[in-house]
Amino acid sequence: ALVLTGLMAHVVVTMTRSANEIDDARASRAAYAAIGAFVARLGATTTDNAVWDDAYSATSSPTAADWAYDNWGKTSEDYALYDGAIVIGPDRSSIVSAYAKGKPFQPSVFFGEGFYQQINVAADPRRAPA
Repeated sequence: ALVLTGLMAHVVVTMTRSANEIDDARASRAAYAAIGAFVARLGATTTDNAVWDDAYSATSSPTAADWAYDNWGKTSEDYALYDGAIVIGPDRSSIVSAYAKGKPFQPSVFFGEGFYQQINVAADPRRAPA
């Protein structure tokens, strides 16, 4: 009986250690995954900020019209997911750039008064994101 009790105690201790090692390995993998996701998000944010910095510089330059076409107009011309691109100014009433299938257009003429209404609704800070 003493040998059987000792054997059972050994099995329980071994199983406990194995379970702890498995838990530790899972926790380590979860931590590595979380760090990896954070690094990826941080990298994407940095890239996005660099792109917006470049965009701000480009739209403030003498070649702004060419840059706008290359980045928005051309995209709307030959990219299946976009029929058009409209960039509005910070005052929400000026149109910085607007292209439909690669050609400049006036969104207020095309969409009518609903265009500015939609911008104002989207810009309302009290409105929850859809």
